[in-house]
Amino acid sequence: MLKKLNIRTKLMLDLVPLAVIIVALLAMLWAGEISVMNMSRQVYYEQLKTLSDKLITCDRDFYQAMMAMEEMNMASKRGDASTTDEKKADYEENATQVFDGLGEIRAIMEMDAFLFREYRIDGVEASCEELLAAALDGFAKWKDTCDMNNTDMMEIYFYEARDQINSLEDVLVEYTGYQDKKLETKIHMMALITVGVVAVILVFMTILTVKIIRYIRINMVKVADSVVELAGGRFVPIQTDELHDDELGHTIGSTNALIDKLGEIITNIKSAAGTVHESSRYLAGTADQIAATTDGIAVAVNGIAEGATQQADEIQNANVNVERIADAVASVMNNSIALEQT
Repeated sequence: MLKKLNIRTKLMLDLVPLAVIIVALLAMLWAGEISVMNMSRQVYYEQLKTLSDKLITCDRDFYQAMMAMEEMNMASKRGDASTTDEKKADYEENATQVFDGLGEIRAIMEMDAFLFREYRIDGVEASCEELLAAALDGFAKWKDTCDMNNTDMMEIYFYEARDQINSLEDVLVEYTGYQDKKLETKIHMMALITVGVVAVILVFMTILTVKIIRYIRINMVKVADSVVELAGGRFVPIQTDELHDDELGHTIGSTNALIDKLGEIITNIKSAAGTVHESSRYLAGTADQIAATTDGIAVAVNGIAEGATQQADEIQNANVNVERIADAVASVMNNSIALEQT
């Protein structure tokens, strides 16, 4: 199936798994960030809960200290020394717990500078720092009036200090909701940023891929058209504004060099063919001359052959005549010898 797809489609298909991988990685990153933020929120909520529990405990201890002081005063008026001592010990224990608790609350709140110094809610103009300072001041005054057994002022300072502690609880409740909304907003913002980053990356990758595909396709078409022209016997070089230093640029440069070389070879062949044609015509004329000369030589050789044959016949006749003469001479000699003997 892939064999029938063009290069553009194949390159676009290569983009799909890459986009899926990027989306998956960003989704995992987002999920990790959400998980970390949820863990941070859980830890922070636990800190706020600890702070809230300490405020409630401090308020309870303060109330128990007040109750112990009142019962101690009542027992003292009755002359019950044992109960007086017992309630005095309870009062001192609870008062110490209130003082220590307010100190721990201050130490925890100081870790969040925004909560401790800047955060405000409707109906409470003071910051947590100011509320704690007022609570400690009210508690100290209440304790002083307790030690002086000033019951009227003791009750006034008690309610003033408790009002500050209650205001701190209200601030803490509002701050918990505020932080929850802040974290939710941050999570939503992270989601939007993640989606935006994914969208920007995908758009960038798409644009870049389209540009690369367009570049490859245009140059491949140019090379293919040039090769088709070359197959048809037409030497058409590839026209391009700039040769890129890549595989396609090298291919275009090599193809144009091949076309130029083939054109040079064809030109040389045509020139050589013209020269061969002229040489052939010259050789044809020379051959005609040689043929005529050969014919003359043949005639001369023919004549020489006929003369030689005639001479051979004459020589043979001469030989016969010489033999006859030799025979005649021999006969004459024989006759002369015979005459002499007779």
